[in-house]
Amino acid sequence: MIRAVLLTSTRLGCRAAAALAGLPVLSGLTLVTAPPARRQLSLLEKAREAWRYEGPPGVLRAATQRLRHEPLAAERLANAAADLCPALRHIHVADFHAPEAVERVAALGADLGITCGTYRLKPSLYGVPRLGSINLHFGWTPDYRGSSPAFWEMYDGVSSVGVTVHWISPHQDAGDILLQRRIRLDIAPEGDPLEYIADFQRETLQPLGFRLLAEAVTRLAHGHVQARPQDRARGRTRRRATWRDKQELRRRVAARRAPAVG
Repeated sequence: MIRAVLLTSTRLGCRAAAALAGLPVLSGLTLVTAPPARRQLSLLEKAREAWRYEGPPGVLRAATQRLRHEPLAAERLANAAADLCPALRHIHVADFHAPEAVERVAALGADLGITCGTYRLKPSLYGVPRLGSINLHFGWTPDYRGSSPAFWEMYDGVSSVGVTVHWISPHQDAGDILLQRRIRLDIAPEGDPLEYIADFQRETLQPLGFRLLAEAVTRLAHGHVQARPQDRARGRTRRRATWRDKQELRRRVAARRAPAVG
């Protein structure tokens, strides 16, 4: 049996921790959270960012959230941990890269580090656990590193999405691969493709990822998994999809639905 620590900045990571909580090979699992690593933005910068990534609906949503005084990231993470995995030990730190955060993780004496839904970590943190750290990535590496799983595959007309569990390395989503799975993606779905992608991520892709992560942890605990290196010359790192990207996706999907002429 091994002891593990899961690091996250999102509710998604808390869901991953909940999926691992009862794993027989774990003698202990600690959830460590930190807010997303983002610089403080002015109101104008926040409005511009909302417009860039979400368009008019995003600006309206941001304004509504401000009026409602929605909880800060730390409070949201605490609520997610209490809601999704109340039995787990939960530690919250202000910044994963602060010396005190590294000290607290080191004090746990974990054999394995696990990340899901967090920003890129430095070796000083992900190298602390005895075996090193693995990451759950929603995308088929090396072709789809980075952000917005299922979006860029549909954008490119690729009819499958991958899930990858890999060792963490200094390069984003580029560490040696432990396990991978593919699942079919409809590249011309009915209705709004963005709604389809959101449902696909939540109902299909994420549960597959949690199962694959549990399998990887189990195999590592038993010493029954061999990693294979990625070809870093292949693929590319995808950025977060912008509002303009989303409008182009809608156009491409509509074109695929259109009947062939002649």
